[in-house]
Amino acid sequence: MIKMKAEEFDKRFDEGEDIDSLMEADEILSVEDLKKRVKEENRSVQTIEIDLNNLMIDKLKEKAEELNVNMNDLIKVILAERLGIL
Repeated sequence: MIKMKAEEFDKRFDEGEDIDSLMEADEILSVEDLKKRVKEENRSVQTIEIDLNNLMIDKLKEKAEELNVNMNDLIKVILAERLGIL
């Protein structure tokens, strides 16, 4: 895999360059694979309550619709990624 800054990667993507060769195949997961992995990791589940401002909720809704997933699953994936679980 080629090491580069995100800006360079974004520039190449925006210019239409084929970026598949810039990534290792095992790093690319579909949304369905991410959801499956999160479900497998969460065999015992607890419910939490979190307060978010309207801007964050709107952005989460937009992203969930874009990815065709529900907002709850999107939040789980984001948290799992940030915690280093995925």
